[in-house]
Amino acid sequence: MNKKVGVVGAGLSGLACAVELKKRGFEVDVYDQSSEVGGRVQTETYEGFLLDHGFQVYLPSYEMGKYFFNYKDLELKSFSAGAKVFYDGAFQSMSDPLREPAGFISTLSNQLGSLKDKILILKLKLRAASFNKVETKAVSTLEYLKDFGFSKKFISTFFKPFFSGIFLEKELATSSSFFLYLFDKFAKSEASVPKNGMKALSEQLASQLGNNRVFLNSKVTEVSQNTIKINEGSQEKYDHVVLAATPDITNKLLGTEFKTFFNATQTYYFKTESKDFSDKKLFLNSNDEKKVNHIACMSAVSKAYAPNGWELFSVTTVGPEDHSLDAVKSDLEKLFGKKEINTWQHLKTYKIHKALPGNPLYSKTALKKDGVFICGDFTTSPSIQGALSSGYQVAKEMSKLS
Repeated sequence: MNKKVGVVGAGLSGLACAVELKKRGFEVDVYDQSSEVGGRVQTETYEGFLLDHGFQVYLPSYEMGKYFFNYKDLELKSFSAGAKVFYDGAFQSMSDPLREPAGFISTLSNQLGSLKDKILILKLKLRAASFNKVETKAVSTLEYLKDFGFSKKFISTFFKPFFSGIFLEKELATSSSFFLYLFDKFAKSEASVPKNGMKALSEQLASQLGNNRVFLNSKVTEVSQNTIKINEGSQEKYDHVVLAATPDITNKLLGTEFKTFFNATQTYYFKTESKDFSDKKLFLNSNDEKKVNHIACMSAVSKAYAPNGWELFSVTTVGPEDHSLDAVKSDLEKLFGKKEINTWQHLKTYKIHKALPGNPLYSKTALKKDGVFICGDFTTSPSIQGALSSGYQVAKEMSKLS
């Protein structure tokens, strides 16, 4: 008889754990208090537009992604490599010369940094590709970039707006080891989204569970090594229990003391019939006094994100500050011009106070407390790769006990 496992949490880590357990012959039940699977990876259909809950991208070079997902079915749509950086009153092109040779001249001639900076980008690619094979002392990303030789100007105009949008923190205090890992992944694959929104990732995972059950709208109030109590009522028994929840819920249910803090973001969605800035490149704002960090035309990447005749723009701010719509539009006018922004109509704003763990544990082994296994991106790294990896680690560790 197959052993039964109860998984609490239907985010990416919980679903990945459940899928791997199923592959290894376990029977699995998954519980989540929400009405949808996916945790923080959600997509809402609103007035015919696909709105991801916060700007998110997927990197096809993620090792765990290649293991868990069927890319063909996801129909991944890619951004163009590089970015358009607003500096000195205009957007300047920053291209990857290895992927876009045609953009090499414009990249060399832009004002974002020196020729040395652009040569160092190529050197950084080589370093990032082999960083895990050498002893690397982890410092902040900012300190690492300075030590690597990049100019203060180039760090400010390119690295800060680009990686602030990834780390969701403005000072690039994130570990240099994680930065190098991500830089390598960006070098090896283009940032992408599933054709029908980021939620397709979690939906595809859930679909792999087959006859194993996912119980939504089920709030778990107690857990132990072998039991899960749901909605203050029924108590289910299992051979093993996995808690794939947020750190605060984990602390409450298990009495742990994870002191993880989260980085915050706000995403504003706009629709427009204007095609003037319909571009697959990310728009970065390098202005010192800014609210908007970056802008993406989602409909240029995947037409499914917007109804025919419309473009959908995702506008992201970094940090917990609650910026008014007028303040955001004022910032956008500086970038795109008042005439263009007058055509943009606000659709919806997502304020995400717990978007990414700011101090993850980077644990390379499965965590456990009182017999209950723990997973989530806060235990590994703040990324989709981290979430999937944590679920896989737990399933692998559990299979050794059975």
